[in-house]
Amino acid sequence: MFLWWQKRTRLEQGLIVLVSTLLVGVIVVMCSILPLSSWDFRNNLWGPAHLLVTGRSPYRIDQLFDGSNSVWLPTTIGALSPLGLLSLGQATTLWGVAAFVTYGVILFVSMQTDKPALLWLAVALLMAFLFPSYLSHVGLGQFSIFSILLAFLIAELLDRRAPVWGLALCLVLMCTKPQLVPLVGIGVLGVLYQRGGLRAWAALVTWSGVFTALFLMPLFLRFPDWIEGMVWAFTRNAVWLQPSSLHSLSTSLGTVGIILWAALTLFTLAVTVWQWRHMPARDAVVWSLALTVLVTPYVWSYDFVLLIPLLIYTLFGVRWWLPRSVLTLGYAVVWGYFVYLRVASTNSDEVFWWIPGICLVLILLCWGLNRLRPEQTDVAPSIA
Repeated sequence: MFLWWQKRTRLEQGLIVLVSTLLVGVIVVMCSILPLSSWDFRNNLWGPAHLLVTGRSPYRIDQLFDGSNSVWLPTTIGALSPLGLLSLGQATTLWGVAAFVTYGVILFVSMQTDKPALLWLAVALLMAFLFPSYLSHVGLGQFSIFSILLAFLIAELLDRRAPVWGLALCLVLMCTKPQLVPLVGIGVLGVLYQRGGLRAWAALVTWSGVFTALFLMPLFLRFPDWIEGMVWAFTRNAVWLQPSSLHSLSTSLGTVGIILWAALTLFTLAVTVWQWRHMPARDAVVWSLALTVLVTPYVWSYDFVLLIPLLIYTLFGVRWWLPRSVLTLGYAVVWGYFVYLRVASTNSDEVFWWIPGICLVLILLCWGLNRLRPEQTDVAPSIA
């Protein structure tokens, strides 16, 4: 990152500082308007961790807050239990700063270029930091951004042929939100099988079991009867309307909709397998993350931040002004309608079901336009 900064001219450095300052200012203003409760972080991580370190049932969040519930997996609570030693304010601030830094790293990695043009760098920053899903994610204190970083780490470990235990550690932590793992997990299994067959799978399962046991140890040591509380919390979790393709198709078309969703999912799985076989893992992972929010049966609008790596990857990968302009204009239209629904509708999550599909169609259109560029010589890989 320091070398990247050194490559810029003084004028470019000044413009980057100016744009970054303006962007941070806009985010601060928007965050002051929007309700930033860190509700999910409080109920799903800090609360259980605080209860655990004080010797109480971690999932009985009703001991701390009324009208709340805790549904993150116990491995996460155990792994991050030291957060419970902090006050809620301190832990929330730390979590927010970590999410902001993580998001910046994700954007930098997604660009896959050492010296992006300033115009498109500004576009990328505006795309990412003003995306309504990102603002919701920050306001609620969610985990999806960290899932993206873990997926990128998995890709890096695979490309470097690192030991399997690193992959297992990342997958176990990523399972904080298991509904976001399947496509990346399929990619990992495919690559490992190519390299080591069933023996590699066995090593992955073994190491995953080791880290799972390690992260569960604090719960058994501090409150051995924690499972009863977990069952209580999970069984009282409400059924919410979601922006998933399964919910949208089944609600509008019934059984036919479920069949269509199943066909879409199978097609997505086939595309995923092809990508991980023919692309470097660092390229395949950005597609897998975006495709995940298209087909996963359990998703929320703040999880749509998984689209951002592919949007940024495409913006810098197409290397031609026409598809970049189409992507920018299309994103602006999507953003405008997204924000409109936020303020002018019920803002219930199921009304945002169309966003993953529209974004992916827009991205595919840009890659298609990129193929029309005459005498193209340096084009990032696409799915076709």
